[in-house]
Amino acid sequence: MDRTRRVGEDSGSNSMKQMMPIARAWTWSGAGFISVALLWALSNRSGLPGSSLDEPVLISQSYFPLAGAMANLASLLCLFALYSKDARHRNARHIAPPNTLFETDEERSALLSWATVFIFFFATLAAIGLFGSRYAKSVIHDWETPKAIGQGFFGSRREAFAVGCKKPPCFAMAQRKYQKNEQLEQLNGVFEYNLLWTDELLLFIVLLDFASAAFLIKVLVRARPAALVPVTDY
Repeated sequence: MDRTRRVGEDSGSNSMKQMMPIARAWTWSGAGFISVALLWALSNRSGLPGSSLDEPVLISQSYFPLAGAMANLASLLCLFALYSKDARHRNARHIAPPNTLFETDEERSALLSWATVFIFFFATLAAIGLFGSRYAKSVIHDWETPKAIGQGFFGSRREAFAVGCKKPPCFAMAQRKYQKNEQLEQLNGVFEYNLLWTDELLLFIVLLDFASAAFLIKVLVRARPAALVPVTDY
C-alpha cells in the first residue's frame, strides 16, 4: 500500500510540474496586462475629461490598448482552457490555474486561484469597455483638413471606403487638423486610419476571442474522464 501511495504522489507531483508552464503564462498574461493598462490609463487620463483638443488624441490612442485588451482576453481564455483541459485529463482537483506569484506547485489555494480568475477577466473586460467606448467615438477625418469624411463611427467609415485612398495617408482616426487664428494647425498624436488593416485587425482579434471562448466552453462542458490516475491537489 505504501508503494502504491508513493507512486500516486510521484504521479501527482509530476503532473503539477508539467502544468506549471501554462500556469506561469496565465499569471504573467493577466498580471502584466493589468500593470500596463493602469500605467496607460494614468498617463493618458483615459475616461477623464480633458480639453477639446485632447479628445481626438485620446480617441486615437485608445486603439492599440483596445486591440491589446482584446488580444489579452483571447490569451486568457486559451490559457484557462488549456490548463483546465490538462487538469481534467490528469484528474486534478483544481481546474483553475494557480496564481504563481503567490501559489506554488505544492501549495494551492482554491480561493486565491478563483479570485485571480475573476480579477483577470474583470480587468480585461473593463479595459475593453473603457477603451472600446472611447474608440467608438472615432469619426474618420481627412488627413490634411479638418473635414470629417462622414457622420458617426460607421457612417464615416462607409464613406471612407467609398472614397478610397490612392496614396496614404488619406484619413485620420479623429480630427487631426484644426483652425486656429485663421491658420491650419496640426494636432500631434492622432493616428492614421488605414483602410486595409485598422478595423480589420480589431475584427480579427474579435474572432480570436470568440474562438477561444468556444474552446473554453467545450473544455468545461466535457465530462471528466474516469479516475484512472490518482486525484492530485493541483
